[in-house]
Amino acid sequence: MNPGRLKHRIEIQEKKTIKDPVTKLPTETFVTVYSCWAEIEQPTGRRFFEAAVAHLEYAVFFHIRYREGIKPGMYVKFGDTTYLIEQVRPDLHRKRTTTLQCKEVV
Repeated sequence: MNPGRLKHRIEIQEKKTIKDPVTKLPTETFVTVYSCWAEIEQPTGRRFFEAAVAHLEYAVFFHIRYREGIKPGMYVKFGDTTYLIEQVRPDLHRKRTTTLQCKEVV
């Protein structure tokens, strides 16, 4: 892994239901679980067709340092855009990287 390619700051978030202190009604909010540097890859060629087969037309891959505890269903916030994590692919052999396959939340 080339650490120079990890140049984009992202936040991995989880959707939590909390009570609003004023109205006492449950409210869904995003809570940041982990903040890290990432390399962003938009699929081309073979990966583009793999994403199309899985119906992820707007698929984006985030490569981060190895991290446990990230699950599908969590969210990645990059700038003003939020992505839903569809698949987590850890590097089980070397434990150096984790690849997050995401799609944009519209």
